[in-house]
This record gives sequence, C-alpha cells and structure tokens, in this order.
Amino acid sequence: MTRAPTLMAIAALCLPLLSACEKDPCKRPADREDCSTPEDDDCNGTNNEVDADNCVEFWLDEDRDFHGVEGDTQCSCEPLEPYSGYTDEDCDDSDPLVRPGAVDSCDTVGVDDDCDGVADNNSGESAPSWFLDADEDGFGDEDEELHACTQPSGYSELDTDCDDGDPTINPDVREACDDIDTDCYPGTTDPGTVSAFSAADFTGLLGSYDTIQEAIDAAPSGGSVQVCDGTWFEALAVVGDLTLASLNGAEVTTINARDEGPVIAQDGGSLVLTGLTLTGGANSEGTGGGVAIGAAGGATINDCDIKNSEADYGGGVGSLGPEFTVEGSRLTGNTATGGGGALYFPSTGSVSDSEISDNSAAFGGGIAVGAELTVTDTAIDGNSATRGGGIYLLSSSALTLTSSQVLQNQATSAGGGAYLGGVTSCTLAVSSSDWGSADTDNDPEDINIGSAATFSYGSGASFTCDCASQTCS
Repeated sequence: MTRAPTLMAIAALCLPLLSACEKDPCKRPADREDCSTPEDDDCNGTNNEVDADNCVEFWLDEDRDFHGVEGDTQCSCEPLEPYSGYTDEDCDDSDPLVRPGAVDSCDTVGVDDDCDGVADNNSGESAPSWFLDADEDGFGDEDEELHACTQPSGYSELDTDCDDGDPTINPDVREACDDIDTDCYPGTTDPGTVSAFSAADFTGLLGSYDTIQEAIDAAPSGGSVQVCDGTWFEALAVVGDLTLASLNGAEVTTINARDEGPVIAQDGGSLVLTGLTLTGGANSEGTGGGVAIGAAGGATINDCDIKNSEADYGGGVGSLGPEFTVEGSRLTGNTATGGGGALYFPSTGSVSDSEISDNSAAFGGGIAVGAELTVTDTAIDGNSATRGGGIYLLSSSALTLTSSQVLQNQATSAGGGAYLGGVTSCTLAVSSSDWGSADTDNDPEDINIGSAATFSYGSGASFTCDCASQTCS
C-alpha cells in the first residue's frame, strides 16, 4: 500500500526552490530596504532602491561632474544619474569643467571655475607670472614673482630690470657713460657714449648722447657731462657752470678739434675739466688753442693732457678770466705765434703738480704771465721761444715758483729759463727749485731781465728777481 507524502516532506522537496527572502525566516515583505545589506530586504524584487534605510543624499548633477546644485536631492544607496552630486556647491551645473576643486583657469575670463565666489583668482603656477616693479619703470625684478590671472598693481609682465630701485636703469634706457649697466644688457658697453647729469657730482642722469656738445647743451648750469672711452672729433662751446670729465681717464678719452677751433671754448661761469686729452685745437686770432677761457669765465683743469694745439696766445691754455687753476696736468707740443706756448695768463692763476714741456712761442715758450701766478711742484722743461724759452713775465706780473724745475729750455734771443720783460714792474720769487746745470741747463742763460742783466742758478735755488731794479738776490 502506497502512503501519501506528508506536508513536511513536500516542504523539504520545495525548499531549494524558494527565494532568499523565503529561506530567511527573519525577512519578509513587510521589512524596509536597507543600504547596509546586500539582500533584497523587503522582498519586492528590487535591491537597494531609493529612500532605503541608511541611504545617502545625492544632489542633482546634470553635467555629471559629481557636484550638484542646491535644492534638488535624492537619497539612495549609491549615485544614480542624474543625482550623482556629492555636494551642492556646483555654481554652473551645465559645465563639467566648472566645479569645486577645479583650477580657476585664466583662459575663461570672468568665469568662477572653482566655484569659490571669485572669478579669475588663480595664483598657482598655471597662471601668468608677474614681477614686482618697485621703481615703476615698467620692468620688474625676476626674483620677485607672483602668479595671477590679471596684472596686480605695482607689477610688470617683464622681468628684465637689473636694478628695480632706480627708474633710470632698465632695458629701455640708452647705455650711459657712468660705469653702470644702464640698459640691463651686458652685451652693450659704455665706450662711445656721453651722458649729461643735472648735478656736478654726476647724479641725476638726464640722458645719453651721440656727441659731447649735445650733452653739454642738455646739462643745466651747475650740471655735469661724463665722457666714455674713445676719440671724439669735436670743437666744444661751453657757457655757464659745468663739470666735464672722462669716466676712465685721459689715456683713453680724447677730444680732437681737428683745427676747427679751440678744443673747448668757455665764456661765463666756472668750468671744471677732469681726465681728458685735448688735442688738435686752433685759434689763430685769439687766446687759447686747447682751452680758451673768456673774460667772464674761469676754469679748473685736473689730470688732463693738453697737446698739439695752437693759438695766437696760449697754444695749450689761454685764460682772460679772473682766475684759473691747473692741477696734475700735462701740456706738451703746443704752439703760440705770440706768447705762451703752453699757458697764457693775463689773469690770476695757479699751476701745481704738472708738466709743461716741448711747447713753443714767440715769447714764453712754456708760460707767459701777465698777472699773479703761483707754480708749485711743476716741471717746465724743453720749451723754446725767441725770449723766455721757459717763462716770460709781462709788465705788472708776479710769479711765485716753489719746488719746481726749469730745465733745458731754450731762447734764441734771451732768457732760456725765464725772461723778465716787464717795463714798469714784475717779480719772480723762487723757492727750492732746480734751474739745471750742464746738460740740463737752460740756454743761453737761466734768467734775463730786460736784455740787460743775466743770472744763472743750479738745483735747490731760492731767490727773488725784480724787473724795475733788474736784480736777482
């Protein structure tokens, strides 16, 4: 007899065919879906649906950049498009490149790419570089860099300023004669330039010029002009107070007038010349071939070479002004058809630490003195004239000669060393000076007074001569 299967047997046969929900006696259709479990907790055939327990809030994210917009959310176990935004801070949900955390691109002008509330505020290295322009000359310092989309105040896009503390130094400035890299380019050099300055001490650069005369014309009274290395072919005119100097000395800085006039003609004011070679001057109808100083002028010459120039009076230097000074200079090879081959002084002057040699004139081959002149530590050698090969004293003149030498000067008529030709009065006061002997002696004599009295002295001589009495003692 066959027995019918029991209910439990039937259930045992069917159990492998039941769903997981039906197998788990703890789960039933009345349970809520839970994101923290992998099962279909509510046995509705859908796992982890929207609004399940432990769901996460996602924001509407239409541009799919994982950043949504405020106000439209969905709670789900995972991002479900279009609700895939993890934040509600997207400021443009139509552009996936605009979102929190993006780089604020300087290419999208006016767009707040990183949604921080400010457009174009990128300060990272992807932004353009700007350089501090402290002197406001349009060029910045390469060591003072920042990044920004737009140019900050006080900054330049150019980093080529080599001195950001001086607005007169930058790549737009012409190289100046000041021993400074004025144009910030090491490839350019100072030689061949001349610069004008507003002050006598070479400060206050006004500009650089192609000629010395242009710089002189640009400098105010009381200003200065500095000349760089080279030979300048010019005959210069100066009016007013001026300092004219070389940058590197007379050995490398020459002004050649090429017989077109005095090398430097000055009238009015005070002229200071330093470290220049002056040559090729010509003033056949006036005073001063190398340097000509008018009646209203005055000059100081420091460490200059004045040579191979000619004039009627004062082939090297002629001064009609009230006062003149020569210091540490060399006057050689100059010629005067009248008096003073090297120097002609009808005014007060002084000469110190200088050399006056190989000059020639009709009278006073070296110096022709017409007023009061003081000569100290100076060599007057090898000059020639008809009278007064070395020195000629005119009427009413006085020469004081101290610690100097008067050697190998020659006169074809009288007074190889000095001729005192003053009809009314003149004096020569000598202290500790050398008048030569034998091969270094003056010819035909050291001193001649009025072609009537002659005197000879040797080294270390001290004496005084007087024209009126025609005596030396």
